[in-house]
Amino acid sequence: LSEERRVLRAKGVASISDVNENTKLDWEFHFRDSSSLLPTEIIETWTNNFHFVKENPTAKILGLRQPQVGAIHSIGSHWSIDPTPATVVMPTGTGKTEVMLSTLIGEKCGLVLVMVPSNALRDQTFRKFSTLGCLEQIGAVDDRVLFPRVVKINSGLRDVGHAKQLFDGSNVLIATAAILNTL
Repeated sequence: LSEERRVLRAKGVASISDVNENTKLDWEFHFRDSSSLLPTEIIETWTNNFHFVKENPTAKILGLRQPQVGAIHSIGSHWSIDPTPATVVMPTGTGKTEVMLSTLIGEKCGLVLVMVPSNALRDQTFRKFSTLGCLEQIGAVDDRVLFPRVVKINSGLRDVGHAKQLFDGSNVLIATAAILNTL
C-alpha cells in the first residue's frame, strides 16, 4: 500500500501551524487498515514476518520473556506433528496474550477463538489483538504485517448464518463463555 493512503486527522486545528504536542491525532485511514481485505489476504502478509526476539534485561533489550518463548515453541512443536488443539497453561502475568498474538502471526492461524472470563478482559484482549499488542515495538513483527480482522462478540449469535458470516469475515473472534453459552 502506498504512503499516500496514510491519513492522520488533527482535531480542533485550523492549520498545520496549530499542531503541537497536545493536539489529539486520529488515524482516518492507516496503511495497516485491513477492513477491505479478506482474512486470507491479511494472513498472507504474516508469511515469514514473525521474529523471535528474546528479552535481555541486562542489555536493556525489549522482547519476549522466557515463559512466552517457551510457550510459543511448545505450540509450534505440538503442531509440527499434530494439528489438533492443545492446551498451554501459563500463570497470571506471564504474557499469555502476546503468546496468542505471536502464535497467530507465526503459525498463520486461519481463525482463532479467544474465550475470556469477563467483558472487561474481552475489551482489553480485543484492543491488543486489533493492534498486535507490543509485537511491533519489540521487533517481533515488522510494519508489513497487516492487523488481523478482529471481532468482539457482544451478544449471542442469532443463527448458523450469522455464525458463518462472523467466521468467514474474521481472523480472530473474542467472546466470553457466557455469551457463547447463549447459543
